[in-house]
Amino acid sequence: AGFKASWQPLIDRGTKIIAIHDVPRGNNKQAACALKHPRNFAYCSIKERSALKQTDWLSKAAAKVPGAYRVDLTKYFCRDGVCPQIVGHTFTYHDGSHVSATYARTLAPFIAEQMAALGLQ
Repeated sequence: AGFKASWQPLIDRGTKIIAIHDVPRGNNKQAACALKHPRNFAYCSIKERSALKQTDWLSKAAAKVPGAYRVDLTKYFCRDGVCPQIVGHTFTYHDGSHVSATYARTLAPFIAEQMAALGLQ
C-alpha cells in the first residue's frame, strides 16, 4: 500500500515506474573464496534457493500496481540452480547484497532489452 501511495501521483502524471527485482543474495565472502580457490571459481557459488530466499516487496508491489513494471535479472545471476559469485572474470557482488559496479554495467543492455519488451523504450 505504501509503494502504491508513493507511486500513484507519478503514474497519474504519466511516469512509468520500473521496479528492478532484487538480485539474488551473495554470501559476502566471494573475494576470500576466490583467493582460496583461484582455479575453481565454481567452488564459490551459492545455491539459487538460498540466494533467492528473501522477499522482494518492491517487485511484489509493482506486480499489483497498474503503471508499474518489473524487470527481473535473476537469470543473469543464477543458472541451473547455482549462482556464481564470479562470472567470467568479474565479481557479481560488491558485498553480500550489492551488485559490483563492473557487473552492473554488463547488465545495462539486458535491462534495456526487458524494458523494450515491456514497451518502455
